[in-house]
Amino acid sequence: MTTFQRRCIILYALIATPLSGACVDIYVPSLPSITQHFSTTQALVQLSISIYLLGYAVFSLLFGPIADTYGRKKPLYFGAILFIISSYLITKSSSIDLFLFYRLLQGIAIAAIASVSRAIIPDVFEGKAYRHVINMTTIAWSIGPIVAPYIGGYLERYIGWQASFYVLTGYGAILLCCLLFLLPETLKKKSGFSSAVLFSRYKSMMLSPMFVGAAMICGLVYSSIVVFNTMAPFLIQEALHFSAITYGKMALLMGFAFFLGNTANRLLNINQQYRLLGALALMISGVIIGLYFMVTAPMSLLHIVLPSFLIICASGIVFPCMYGSALGQFPAFAGTVSSVMTLLFVLTASLTSAICSGLKLHSQVPFILFLTVIVILIGLMYRFLFLRKST
Repeated sequence: MTTFQRRCIILYALIATPLSGACVDIYVPSLPSITQHFSTTQALVQLSISIYLLGYAVFSLLFGPIADTYGRKKPLYFGAILFIISSYLITKSSSIDLFLFYRLLQGIAIAAIASVSRAIIPDVFEGKAYRHVINMTTIAWSIGPIVAPYIGGYLERYIGWQASFYVLTGYGAILLCCLLFLLPETLKKKSGFSSAVLFSRYKSMMLSPMFVGAAMICGLVYSSIVVFNTMAPFLIQEALHFSAITYGKMALLMGFAFFLGNTANRLLNINQQYRLLGALALMISGVIIGLYFMVTAPMSLLHIVLPSFLIICASGIVFPCMYGSALGQFPAFAGTVSSVMTLLFVLTASLTSAICSGLKLHSQVPFILFLTVIVILIGLMYRFLFLRKST
């Protein structure tokens, strides 16, 4: 493969990677507005995040083996076209039920785009180059939460909630053009479909404590971002009476926190174990500060933003370490590995979002307690699955 083709692959991956997160981040400033538009409940509108993540998680399991059998580009074409159609149809939803259905279709489209796009990296790169590209794509993934809610806040304020989905429709069209003109087929050797082989692969992955543990930690880390996206719009806009633009700026700050952690992970030239321990210490600090604010003072913007910033910054260190560790364990069938990895970590985040949707938000108490539980689970899983192995 030529240097130009490798650069095209990196460019495509950098364009495709932020899309899965942007599908949530760009419209969360509009959640209260969507609630009013459909004359429905806060819980049902929050469920649109869970349904999207559920479609993303479950259908990733299907597209990975398809990509290993038929090549990378066919499922990517399907995903891009379905994404464009579903994003546009969301703007024409006449009821909350149709809105949720189209969000499910959008999640299915992202399952094809995200899981297969990740699989092209180990197809082409290995060793140090592989780790470098993984870090680049993780940074690109973190740009979505930085830019999308900030843009979404202004779109909501000056145009309306539909504008965010028009932007996503246009982004999908750009992605389809990249598929047509930039991305070569990266799968060197297609594997014939065999249910016995597929089951054997699933068994190998699910019996690997390191793989499952890394995927679950990624899910919990991603859940910290999902908790903010699900709860903070209502806390900031309805309980504290700030505007959608203010929420967008706070979400921009959270995206910067993840980007900061991710960049620190790339630049710190120390053993990965020490980086992860430092990140856990930062998470615990965020929890302690959040609990202190919760019991000593009434809710304010600072009391929501400061603990979230520390926890999400630490997440930017943990996520690429755990994701790269899991994805690199089974390079012979990268598409299937990527799909199972996506299923586990996105399903974890989807369940978190669904639980958040059922909570009534009048203070920061459920928000802080949720983050506390997430950090405790991350610490326990790392201690018993990874730290024990290295000591």
